Amino acid sequence: RDSLGNNRNVPLLGMPSENDWVLYGPFNDKSLMRNVLTYELGRRMGHYASRWRFCEVFVNGNYQGVYTFFETIKRDSARVRIASLKPQDVSGPELTGGYICSIDWPDDGGWFSQFPPDPTQPSNNQVFFQYVEPPDDEIQPQQRAYIASFVDSFERALYSPQFTDPASGWRRFAGEGSFVDFFLMNELSKNVDGYRLSTFFYKEKITDGNKIHMGPLWDFNLAWRNADYCGNNLQGGWAYKFTDYCQWDMPNWWRRLMEDQGFKNRLKCRWEDLRTNVLSNNSILGFIDSTASRLQEAQQRHFTLYPIMGIYLWPNPSPLAQNYAQEINLMKNWIVQRLNFLDNYLPGLCQPAGIVNSSLKNPGIRISMDPNNREIIIHNDRSFYRKKPGFFEIYDTFGKLIGSGSISFDNETTTISAGLPKSSGLHHIRLKDADSKIIHQELIPYLIK
Repeated sequence: RDSLGNNRNVPLLGMPSENDWVLYGPFNDKSLMRNVLTYELGRRMGHYASRWRFCEVFVNGNYQGVYTFFETIKRDSARVRIASLKPQDVSGPELTGGYICSIDWPDDGGWFSQFPPDPTQPSNNQVFFQYVEPPDDEIQPQQRAYIASFVDSFERALYSPQFTDPASGWRRFAGEGSFVDFFLMNELSKNVDGYRLSTFFYKEKITDGNKIHMGPLWDFNLAWRNADYCGNNLQGGWAYKFTDYCQWDMPNWWRRLMEDQGFKNRLKCRWEDLRTNVLSNNSILGFIDSTASRLQEAQQRHFTLYPIMGIYLWPNPSPLAQNYAQEINLMKNWIVQRLNFLDNYLPGLCQPAGIVNSSLKNPGIRISMDPNNREIIIHNDRSFYRKKPGFFEIYDTFGKLIGSGSISFDNETTTISAGLPKSSGLHHIRLKDADSKIIHQELIPYLIK
């Protein structure tokens, strides 16, 4: 703040200029990194998540241990990029956004859902939505009414008999991709607070899309095997079915979404895509190892000040780690088992709409990728020489045609370097002959930057 107590935007620790941050002490997270891991994966998946820096804190010369310095969740060009909503914006397009809200404990700054949290469980409670931006002490009556009405329209569409209809169902009000990724992160980490507490979403202005998007991710300190209740420490099971384990309320959004086959199919496709890069074992475990290495000296000072290794701190699960290396290994081993569970049991069928048969492979043809030279190489044996040129097509994970062109089959190897779109992930490559007959199709890890 400046000398008058007003907000003063400054860059801190290499992060974009702002005036609001959080200094967070991960006391009962003995890995010191569960929130950091979550935010980093979220950012790598293409979403905004709080930037972070580890630091060691001193107050008046007295050592306080390892903390994490986070960005708060707020509207900003470098944070949640939505339109600014001013007090005078009380009608027309200006009223429509942007808003940030959260699902959390009831207080005076929000409103209750018109729909029960989980119809399968007896409860007298309701889902509560909090105003985040504009905050409760600034949001105008017209703005309160608008965002509550829009969220109510989304819920009515979600719980309607036609909820899967693309024109009248829930997708009319919501950005599906953000719901997919939010689900995957909460399920991968098996966040015991997931979906029901510290659950943020934002609403775009009508000129920017006019939809609800889930996120940013926030408050995962009790995820990644760090709670001994409600099944959090089990490698199997589902966080969205929280009420199967505990008689606590949570929104019924996710059970309803999992009745939508299209949503489940998109989950499966996105999961298979992410498992080739951001959510691969090597990617996740490599980040944990590098972070633990960075903290190696600091954690020794921290746990000397706080000798809590081997001691139960609510809600640490058993077995309790006796040292930092054991804590990291327990978390890593749990993550590997959780990844295996999702690989085997995540519902849905990744059969992109643009692909008729995803396994039409011809033994005479093999396709490889050379990302360094931005090329796809077609290897074909002599039985597949063709005098006439053919065609290639590239489909992304969701079956959308994103690239095509002509190709010759008159050499043992043919290189495609033109017409390749910038994209990454598992993609279908389809080859056709001169008569447009499909002669080969396969799924390959595609990477063109």
